[in-house]
Amino acid sequence: MKRKGVFLLLMMTMTLLLTSCWSKKELTDLAIVSAMGIDETKDGRFHITLQIINPGNVAGGMQGGGGSQSPPITIYSASGDNIV
Repeated sequence: MKRKGVFLLLMMTMTLLLTSCWSKKELTDLAIVSAMGIDETKDGRFHITLQIINPGNVAGGMQGGGGSQSPPITIYSASGDNIV
C-alpha cells in the first residue's frame, strides 16, 4: 500500500512539473519566413530580401467583420558587406 502511495505522489508531482505552459508561443507571435533571396551586387555587397507571413492577418482575413485590413505578408530588405 505504501508503494502505491509513493508511486501516486511521484506521478502527480511529475504531472505538475512536466506541463509546458510557461514557455508557450502563440502562432500570432511568430514570424514565419516563407521566402528568402540573397543577391550579390556589382560592388561585392549582399542584398537580402525576406518574405514573412503574418499568421494573425491570414486568419483574420478569413473572418467577417470590420477591423484593420493589413496584408498577410511583409517583405523586408537589407544590404550589407556580409550575409550576417
